[in-house]
Amino acid sequence: MSDMETLSLGSIAPELWRNGGGVTRTLAREGDEWRVSIAEVQKDGSYSRFEGLSRISFVLRGDGVVLRDADHAIELLPRQAMEYDGDTPWQATLIDGPVSVLNVMSKRGRYRVKVTSVTRSIAVEPGRAAVVLALGTGCRLNIQPDDAHELNPGNAAIFRTLGAALRIEAQRDSTDLLIVITIEPVHG
Repeated sequence: MSDMETLSLGSIAPELWRNGGGVTRTLAREGDEWRVSIAEVQKDGSYSRFEGLSRISFVLRGDGVVLRDADHAIELLPRQAMEYDGDTPWQATLIDGPVSVLNVMSKRGRYRVKVTSVTRSIAVEPGRAAVVLALGTGCRLNIQPDDAHELNPGNAAIFRTLGAALRIEAQRDSTDLLIVITIEPVHG
């Protein structure tokens, strides 16, 4: 059996960024090992550094962000998961206005993280954490044949460690946002 926590995305209190330049809403975290959050980026500026962490960002709303340091530029574009180094002192430039960005941070080398936009269905293997975000469409969560749940739009389901396989089925074939984040420990 897998314990599931559900929450309304609208009920999550905003937290001020480390650098004071915006707000984020934390959906799930496991101590200092990993964190899943949604940030509202309103203006150009510096990104907070998170030493020892890998970051994956996925633009949910808006046209995107360009991150630059002295040697590199990374484009965070709508509906594309992009992994980058949390140690780097990135400067962010918005592409045509404010954005909402899903961020997943995890201790470097300790987790394999995947962010997937789901249009129909997906299966998640046991032994990993999973966060399901029903942003534009709801979904059905099948943990075992006799353990199914409906997740309505505007809600999230958090599984700290899946004890059994999870099947996620969109309520309809759609390009509406249904996002699945998996966080798998790296062994060895």
